[in-house]
Amino acid sequence: MVEIDTPGHTAVIGEAYPDFVACNEKRPWASNANEPPAGQLRFTNSSIASWTAGIFTALADLFPSNVISTGGDEINVACYDADEETQLDLNTTGLSFNDALASFTNLTHGAIEATGKTPVVWEEQVLDYNLTLSDDTYVL
Repeated sequence: MVEIDTPGHTAVIGEAYPDFVACNEKRPWASNANEPPAGQLRFTNSSIASWTAGIFTALADLFPSNVISTGGDEINVACYDADEETQLDLNTTGLSFNDALASFTNLTHGAIEATGKTPVVWEEQVLDYNLTLSDDTYVL
């Protein structure tokens, strides 16, 4: 099974798309990430969310597995709380953090399901954020 962990653990995306990542390489990393290096996708931005869904669509063709993990663990909420762009997106849309995370996850999972594959997430998505996932989603 392949995993592209989102929205956390995505600092590497900041190398090519620095505007896509909140807290990109911020120090001290322990205040901005659950594991180094600091950097998490700005999932509240609809363009970034759509771009991420496209990554999962393309990924489905590259791997024979019937399951693809979007991860979802170790999200550092303090990073997003301090990120001006994330807060602007939340204020503009009127969405709560959890509602925006649910929207992002549904979009990426929809892209995976459209390829005929099954999405997988870590248990934090359900236990910590109380997301409602499709019945076909595997939770690890």
